[in-house]
Amino acid sequence: HITSFDRMLPDNTGVRYYAISESTPEILDNWNRILDTHHIQYINDADYSIVQAFGAYNPAGYSNRMTVIIDGEGKIAYIDKDYKFEKDTEIQKIIKELQAKSK
Repeated sequence: HITSFDRMLPDNTGVRYYAISESTPEILDNWNRILDTHHIQYINDADYSIVQAFGAYNPAGYSNRMTVIIDGEGKIAYIDKDYKFEKDTEIQKIIKELQAKSK
């Protein structure tokens, strides 16, 4: 799923993608290399503080997949706590609408 986000929009969109994980920085660097992503910034959340703030922490000791889109003003424009690959078209539409508003 990360690769679909990475390839979703061209380089000049101003949209930033973040993958937040409790994995170590070394593991995240390996994922970046293996997946050959170019637009994703991988963020280590070793203490789960970020995923807890967004309600994505799973008490089993990992973070659930979720999608959060933050607009140009820093406000949450979209949140989906049950990300599914099939939602990529919907997410693309939301991002394009936000870009159009920011022009």
